[in-house]
Amino acid sequence: MAKMIKPLAFFLLLSVLLASVSAFTHHDPSQGGHQGQDPEKEYKECKQQCKRQADPGRRQEQEDCQRQCKERYDERRQKGGDTDPITGGESQQDNNPYVFQEQHFQTLSAQHGKLRVLPRFSDHSKLLRGFINAFRFAYLEANPQTFLLPQHVDAELLLVVVQGRGRISLLRPGGRQSVNLRVGDIIRVPAGTTTYLINSDNNEKLIIAKLIQPISTPGEFEPFFGVGAKNPESFLRAFSTEILEAALNEKRDKVQRLLDAQKGDFIVKASEEQIRALDKKDEEGGKGIWPLPFGGGESENKINILRQNPVESNEFGELREVKPSDFRPLEDFDVTVSFANITQGGMSTIFFNSKAIKISVVTNGAGELQMACPHLAQEHGQGQQGRGGSQEGQGQQGRGGSQEQGQGGRGGSQEGQGQQGRGGSQEQEQGQGQGSHGGSQQQSYEKVQARLTQGVVFVTPPGHPLTLVASKNQNLEVLCFEINARNNERIALAGQDNIFQQMEKVAKELAFNRPSQEVDETFGANRKKWFFKGPNQQQPGRAYE
Repeated sequence: MAKMIKPLAFFLLLSVLLASVSAFTHHDPSQGGHQGQDPEKEYKECKQQCKRQADPGRRQEQEDCQRQCKERYDERRQKGGDTDPITGGESQQDNNPYVFQEQHFQTLSAQHGKLRVLPRFSDHSKLLRGFINAFRFAYLEANPQTFLLPQHVDAELLLVVVQGRGRISLLRPGGRQSVNLRVGDIIRVPAGTTTYLINSDNNEKLIIAKLIQPISTPGEFEPFFGVGAKNPESFLRAFSTEILEAALNEKRDKVQRLLDAQKGDFIVKASEEQIRALDKKDEEGGKGIWPLPFGGGESENKINILRQNPVESNEFGELREVKPSDFRPLEDFDVTVSFANITQGGMSTIFFNSKAIKISVVTNGAGELQMACPHLAQEHGQGQQGRGGSQEGQGQQGRGGSQEQGQGGRGGSQEGQGQQGRGGSQEQEQGQGQGSHGGSQQQSYEKVQARLTQGVVFVTPPGHPLTLVASKNQNLEVLCFEINARNNERIALAGQDNIFQQMEKVAKELAFNRPSQEVDETFGANRKKWFFKGPNQQQPGRAYE
């Protein structure tokens, strides 16, 4: 009897093993494994199963399987809190190489306000190398009835008033110019110009967005405070007492007493009487209004974007802009300033910029950004099929880890390791793990998605299609600095005047492999221009709710 049991047990065990193998080989790997499994491990196993199951000569089937694996885990991350299978722990929002949140800023704090400065863009991501690093972005917040101490910067400044009202004074050898500031005002401050300003409102903060173009070392600048004690310290303290005595023709104790008198920060509280005195028209000091290098009176030295006629407008939103041809100071920056106000529940068209790279800041409201990016797809290994099979992404950069660099953000950028492919099909690099003997690459795109709230900054490279969607409860207001603006065009991909409608009938049929009438029906169905009704926002977990 025992001799019969042993063969029977063997065959039962063999049957169980065969059943397990059968179940495994018929499992659709793109549907994922156990719900409690670590997402990173599950993602890797899914891709490996795709490799094992695909027939040797059917590469497309394997690629489709792996794409489904990636889409599934993208959805899981967006629904909340899952580990990112690419980076192994950080949220997609924190990892986003094109989006900057509060923690990415370097902050110079004061009792009555703060100055927040983004590090060099290439320090955040190697995808943002290039001419954008000739610029920096900053956000100044000053509490009601305050005074910002005099300073100059070794950089050209382009200021846009985002909130509040005040007055800025600019000092040059020719005299002083004082300019009233209101929401939407754009003003240029030439490099080396000593400025001070007031928030003249009793209740509202004064918020100013700054585009900074350093003139000495690209991407590096410093503020120089002529007045101050400890935070900031006056640069006059760097000189010896003997030099100051001789230069000012004044006794040492009087000079020292003057330099030690200011005990506050770089933003100090002012009395109502002091604010009223500074908020007056020029009555004393210097030569009053003096000609800046780009014009004469106040009206020529500033422009208000909110007073410009919209270039696009309907019930779902409006777009205003100031081009270099509208305001001469912008010519030196080669920058267009634009402002989009998308109605709650609305969205912009899907579009891209032909030449300009955009630095955008959410000035009010909430919504969502979606953008197509080929670089992330290549970096994360989508579609990189060589003869050696599917490839993992090269050169993962650390994200969100900005370095403290002092008040002006000195310190060089850290170049990312590994060179990612850019643009279209690329030759495989030897030694990069791209598959043996070169191989081939499938062009694919990864969705860049981010929640947008007040103060969030995002960068859009040229050629990258994107859309902005407003929350169902709030408008979405976005201020944009469009760098490399000369001859730039915004190309619409949906709605009226979208680029696909310009194709010939035969070209449409060849491109889409469908009858041209069907193409026209699809791309011609939305007769709105630039702003539309947004997607159904009742779905739970949407980022822009």
